[in-house]
Amino acid sequence: MFGLFVQRHVEAVALANECIVIYAQPVPNLPVSMEFEIEKTENILCLSVFYRESKSSFPLISDFVKGWKYLKAIRLALGWLKENSITFDFIHVHVLTRLGLVALWFKIKMGIPFGITEHWSRYLPETNGFQGVIRKTLTRFLVRRASFVSTVTLNLQKAMMSHNLFNQNYFVLPNVVNTRMNYNPAILKNDVFTFIHISTFDNQAKNIQGIINAIAELSAQRTDFKCVFVGEGFDFDAMKQLASATISNEECYEFTGLLEHEVLATRMMQSHVLLLFSNYENFPVVINEALTLGLPVLSTDVGGISEVINSENGVLVSPRNVKELVHAMSKFVDGYYSFKSDEIRQKFSESYSAENIGKLLNNYYLQALKR
Repeated sequence: MFGLFVQRHVEAVALANECIVIYAQPVPNLPVSMEFEIEKTENILCLSVFYRESKSSFPLISDFVKGWKYLKAIRLALGWLKENSITFDFIHVHVLTRLGLVALWFKIKMGIPFGITEHWSRYLPETNGFQGVIRKTLTRFLVRRASFVSTVTLNLQKAMMSHNLFNQNYFVLPNVVNTRMNYNPAILKNDVFTFIHISTFDNQAKNIQGIINAIAELSAQRTDFKCVFVGEGFDFDAMKQLASATISNEECYEFTGLLEHEVLATRMMQSHVLLLFSNYENFPVVINEALTLGLPVLSTDVGGISEVINSENGVLVSPRNVKELVHAMSKFVDGYYSFKSDEIRQKFSESYSAENIGKLLNNYYLQALKR
């Protein structure tokens, strides 16, 4: 799942450009110091560098070693490009701050402009993860010198600006919906009312435990519903065990593990509502996917979700309020809410397409190159 949002943005950009992806990832107990993989698809050259994760636990030394290994991996991929006489005109940095330093070096030395797309929720007050004088100073310096800065929501943009991260060309860049998540009118809804939750199973952020508690409470009142949990992550086993211990009626829930592409789209279309109960978010791409399939959304009012979800396509509840979630779920099952799935699907299918988002990014690239 690492880099999934970035991958879809690159695929959108590649519709009109030749793209090079440089991706570095630490791996625990890697038998060699580094592994270098090259993959070429149509218009995309992907250079992946996997390197042995540092085991140092000393605060300052550990951060230095991790940063040095990461930049060494990036340098390996850049060196390969140079050896093979492969050049580039623009650098698009996804997630600050280390990669921004690489892009700044190319701008100073070779005049190659760069733009930034930030996905990280560390700037939000709920997480308070943007810390450290050095990090803040470098990040502010980089953001000011970028040709543009894009965020997945206006909420994240405002959060960055509240940390004095200023740039004259901020814009909202939606996540791209998987092109293999196609609507199929022949797929029917399940007979039992079905909520579907899709996430990376990070309970601290996604509050899957809260959903489990809501199901336990609602299933004590009624049994005419089901919640399907889709995904994988480091809290998957713990949440599965918690559900088994908390929910007495096993018919009210299901854990599928990771589902992708057509299989995931089918399970979503068979469901009635996408269910999220996150403590904090930017804007999860699964909401984009649900809307393009005509699926209404029941979510907490966090991050930038309220920028899209309204009375025409979903219901918002307060974070961490299980009672409110139970009430909303019960009203969904009772048919209290009425949504026009065809209108939802038609409105959002083009908005989140690779073609539209690719054109949006390409215009910003061309403007940067002209400047």
